Amino acid sequence: MEILHGAKLGFRLRELSDNAKRRVWIVSPYIGRWPAVSALLGANWWLASTVLLQVITDTDDPTNVNRGTLLRLLDRGPVRTIRGVHAKIYIIDDQAIVTSANLTDTAFTKRREVGILLGKTESSDLIAMVKTWRETDATEVSIDAVTEWKESTSEFAQESEGTALPVLWDLPQKPSDSLFAAAGKTARDFASYRKFLEHYKELAQEYSAVQRLWPNDPLFLETDAFLNYLFHEAEGTPARVFYDKRDPRALTKAERTAEIGKWAPEFAAWVRTSHDQDWRQRHSQVIRKLLAKDRIDELGRDEVREAVDCLNCMHAHRLIRHKFLNPANNDVGTIRKAWKILLHGTGKEEHRMQECNDALKFFGTSSVQELLGWYYPDQYPIRNNNSDAGLRFFGYRV
Repeated sequence: MEILHGAKLGFRLRELSDNAKRRVWIVSPYIGRWPAVSALLGANWWLASTVLLQVITDTDDPTNVNRGTLLRLLDRGPVRTIRGVHAKIYIIDDQAIVTSANLTDTAFTKRREVGILLGKTESSDLIAMVKTWRETDATEVSIDAVTEWKESTSEFAQESEGTALPVLWDLPQKPSDSLFAAAGKTARDFASYRKFLEHYKELAQEYSAVQRLWPNDPLFLETDAFLNYLFHEAEGTPARVFYDKRDPRALTKAERTAEIGKWAPEFAAWVRTSHDQDWRQRHSQVIRKLLAKDRIDELGRDEVREAVDCLNCMHAHRLIRHKFLNPANNDVGTIRKAWKILLHGTGKEEHRMQECNDALKFFGTSSVQELLGWYYPDQYPIRNNNSDAGLRFFGYRV
């Protein structure tokens, strides 16, 4: 245990954050201006895809939280709110600082705050408690909700609280904003994924209200089969029309429900004579076995080929598959690292997908999103151009 106060409190927090390997968890009712927050946390939590950022604050009174800073944090990891939370806790990997200091410029430069640094053994109960808060007491804060706040605080605005207090302590050196600007661009090819996921979940729930053919399998696998049926197998292949179109059908919610009700029985009849369920189960099992966290570092080229053969988009573009598997384009070590970031990294999905996409030649956005869906069928859809066409057929803009 270590007692921290004065400038040492902020500098010790920065040192821990700069060396974080797995997580940076923050509990702070007040969150201040971006220059101070970035000085206290550095840039490692943003740039390192293996570091999971999680924040708990109190947005019941939006004036307690700098809107611009909160949007920055939301761009990297989940933020949750608990009304009345008063604790100030900074968990870095297996250590934790419990302190009186909020994550603000005022707290770390103008107030006489004190903190206690707990080691691995000492912090274990605290980490478990914060995890319980997140899972049982906290509510997720959405980017859309923060964007709509009437109080539009700039991330660089001076903090109104504490303006009359003299500066007592310096902050660590603030990292260049160019680091965060560059990282913020990493989701350029997957910027639409969050909205796609929202639409897909809604469609899947509406479909499940009509029927479930494979109740013991993930809903997303059955939904993908339904969309694939509408693109390839249904009479008139109605979803195929939207393959090259940007605009979706203009459907009300009631009309969409009616469309699902119309096509679901025909899909059920087709499924009875197909082997689609077994095929999907097998592909997901193969990918989850080959790319499991405890064995992905040992992945060989034959296993890479076996995993790639499970991706629909690679079958549709055999030349691209050949180029991807060519050792001159992608060595096994690069593939392992990129897939590990995608499947087992802890940053936001969009950033992990972009990092994987940028690292590999001839893999592409559909392959990246498909691989994530096959590995985590309970959490992510199998996204490719066919599924996008299916969503547009049902009136969603993707």
